Amino acid sequence: MLKSNLAVLMAERGLKIADVYEQTGISKTTLMALADNKSKGVQFETIDKLCNFFDVTPDRFFVFSKYIFRYETKFESVINSNVFYIKVFSGDNKSLYSYEYSIYSDISDEDVSMIFSGSEGYDYYFVMQSREFDSFGILYKDLPPLLKKEVDMNFINFAKTEVQKYLEGLEIDKGYANVAIIINYSDRNNRLVKGFRFKENHA
Repeated sequence: MLKSNLAVLMAERGLKIADVYEQTGISKTTLMALADNKSKGVQFETIDKLCNFFDVTPDRFFVFSKYIFRYETKFESVINSNVFYIKVFSGDNKSLYSYEYSIYSDISDEDVSMIFSGSEGYDYYFVMQSREFDSFGILYKDLPPLLKKEVDMNFINFAKTEVQKYLEGLEIDKGYANVAIIINYSDRNNRLVKGFRFKENHA
């Protein structure tokens, strides 16, 4: 997987898309696509200009990982719930990891307290973990920060969708719910927990 590091390079220098456009002449559309990693291709001349502008080599401008990730959500009738799947490709090898979730409203619940270690202040706790307790966390730890962020966002987007559906089914007053999203990427012996928080309107 190859990703542009343009957003990081700009942030490090306090630059915006408009600044790079004015000084390089590269279109804002192209720059935005590169910064958001939505570009399907880029000309060598463009990379040459940007590397010279930021005074970096191509291996600094791009971030590479030998892994390619594909994400999918499937409804599993056995558990009557959606399951989040992540497929990891590396050469001829393919691995499939599946993650189920539970939603708790009580910090005293054993499954929640074990992860939160006494944290409080949330209305709901959305906990995702692998049903096989696989070792995806080992792979995740070695990813560059930019790619970790991409993996995180795919998990979070799935979590937010499921939380929204859950809240819509509750008979509660209009307002906001503070939700903690907890993702356990790893196995029982090498637990790697990531925590995220968002405020969800359930009006």
